[in-house]
Amino acid sequence: MMKKALAVVLLMLVAFTVVSCSNKKVAATVNGEPIYMEEVDKQLEQLKQQPQMQQMFEGQDGDKYIKQFQTEILDELIDQKLLIQEAKKQKIKVTEKEINENIEQIKGQFGSEQEFATMLQQANMTMDELKTNLENQLLMQKMVEKITKGIEVKDKETEDYYNKNTAEFKDPEKVKIKWIVLSEEKKAKEVLDELKGGADFAEVAKKNSTDATTKDKGGELGSVSASELPQEVADIAFKIELNQLSDVIKMSQGFAIIMVEEKQPERQKTYEESKEEIKNKLLSEKQRKVYEDWLAKTKKKAKIEKNI
Repeated sequence: MMKKALAVVLLMLVAFTVVSCSNKKVAATVNGEPIYMEEVDKQLEQLKQQPQMQQMFEGQDGDKYIKQFQTEILDELIDQKLLIQEAKKQKIKVTEKEINENIEQIKGQFGSEQEFATMLQQANMTMDELKTNLENQLLMQKMVEKITKGIEVKDKETEDYYNKNTAEFKDPEKVKIKWIVLSEEKKAKEVLDELKGGADFAEVAKKNSTDATTKDKGGELGSVSASELPQEVADIAFKIELNQLSDVIKMSQGFAIIMVEEKQPERQKTYEESKEEIKNKLLSEKQRKVYEDWLAKTKKKAKIEKNI
C-alpha cells in the first residue's frame, strides 16, 4: 500500500495538466499564455481525494477552503509557467531519454505494468500527458538549477551556525528494542505467558507477530528514539528495565509486547558529524532566497492577468 500511495503522490504532484480544447475557461494568462480553470480544478480534485483533506472540504467552511486552494493552486501554476517560459527562452532542453528515465522510476513504485496503468487511469492522466508534465517538471528543475548555480556555503558559515545552534545537533535518547505486535488482546496475553515460560523471543516473534517489517528479524526494531515509536510503547520503553518483558501494551492499532536490550543516552553531535547537515541546510536557504528574488523580479516584468 505504501508504494502505491507514494506513486499516486508522484503522479499527483506533476503539474500542468494538458488541456487540449481552446474553448475552456481561462483562469489566468501569463505573458499571453493561458492557464485553464480545468488545470486548477483538476489539482483541486486531487487534493479533495486525500483522506486528511476530505473533512476540511466537506465541513461548513468547505466553500471558503475551495476558493482559498483555488487561489493557491493558481498562484503556483503562474510561478511554474514563468519558470517554463524562461527555460524555453534560454533554450534549455529536456531529452526523451530523461523523460523515459523518470517514467521508469515512477513505474518502479508498482508491482507490474498493469498496476501502473490502473493508477495512471485513477489519476485521470494519459501517458502522453504524463510525458508532457514530466518534461515541464524537468524544465523547471533545470531552470531553478541555473538560477541558483554557483551558490556556495563556506566552512566559516557552517562553524558559526553550529556554535550558535548546538542544541539542534543532539542525538536523542534511544533504546535498542524488539517487539511482538498482535491484533487481539487475548492472543497477546497467551504469547506473553509463553515468553514468561521461557520461550525464545525471536522465535515467538517470527511465529506470531503481525508486524511484517520486523517479524522475520525476530521482532528487532533496532535503536530508535521515542518519536519513532507509538506513544504508548515509548512511554514504557524508556522506563522498563533492560531485558525485562513488558506487560501487554494496548496501542491505537493492536497490542505489543516489548523487550529493551540497550539504552543510549542523549548525545551532543560533534561539529564534524553535523557539518554536512548544516551545509545542506544553509545551501538550501540561500538557493531559496535567490530563487524567490528571481521570481519576484520576473513577476514584476511579466504581464499576468487573473480571472478568479
